[in-house]
Amino acid sequence: MHMYARLLGPADAGEIDRLFRDGTGALFVWTPREAAGVEASMAALKDLLTGLAPQDTFPGLDRLRADRQSFWLASRGLGTPFTPDPAFLESLDGDPAGGRRGAAFLHGNPQAGADLETLKESLDRALALSAAEVGIPRSWYPALTVRYRVIRYAPLRRRSAGIGMHPDGSVLSALVTDRPGLTLWRDAGTAVQPARDGTLVLPGSILHRWSEGRYDPTFHRVEVGRDAEPKFSMVAFLNFPDRSGIPRRGGTTAGRVFPNDVQACKEDDMDRGGGHWQRFAGPRPATEPRPATGPRSAAGPANALRAG
Repeated sequence: MHMYARLLGPADAGEIDRLFRDGTGALFVWTPREAAGVEASMAALKDLLTGLAPQDTFPGLDRLRADRQSFWLASRGLGTPFTPDPAFLESLDGDPAGGRRGAAFLHGNPQAGADLETLKESLDRALALSAAEVGIPRSWYPALTVRYRVIRYAPLRRRSAGIGMHPDGSVLSALVTDRPGLTLWRDAGTAVQPARDGTLVLPGSILHRWSEGRYDPTFHRVEVGRDAEPKFSMVAFLNFPDRSGIPRRGGTTAGRVFPNDVQACKEDDMDRGGGHWQRFAGPRPATEPRPATGPRSAAGPANALRAG
């Protein structure tokens, strides 16, 4: 079974609905010009990340113990510039320390801005094409959030660098990377390492819930051993406004609202006693976690988006 499909551009984007319904990723292959720019930017950024302190990553379904060097940036809206707004960054589901490292990295390495923008452009383009194909109205794009994690995988404190098996707690995720180490899983016995000559888009667990099970998330893991070359990745996580009511896919019926809570969804994803990851043990209907309580600064308002 294929775990991803190679798409050559916008003309192939119509395949995305079919691919994501099977939990299959879509690889948007770069043109030679785009490949040269992306590869040069990844190499430059990987060198700059060498001095960052390593952090332990979360173990995932397979309990992998690993570390990585990373930080993250974010934008309010798809296709918009990175935002330095501290209140907005604190409102997102990513670790706050990683966001602060991102701000410090940009301040200390202003020359990195052009390379980050080169990669962001490739990620945003693939996300925009994919979002439209799964029924997200383009009128919603300014209200979406995108968090960009920039990573160097090279074991420092542990035997491996990486992150354990998981689905991304997002609507969609897109990534660019330069070395092997990423594995996509369909079930307990089906896995593949994707090619690295394009931008890979994966359906996430929030898309699975919002679509009421129409789309399956892609489970994946990263592992880089001590004998391997360091690996660079930049991953963009596209999400709806957090802690908000989101109109269901294609529906305008009153009451058809998805209660989006990113942290609650992530916790449910890793609930080893249940949750939709049970495809590794057998089929299970799509579920929605009970939304967490308590405010989060600068969180989106209820019913932040209108059916389109």
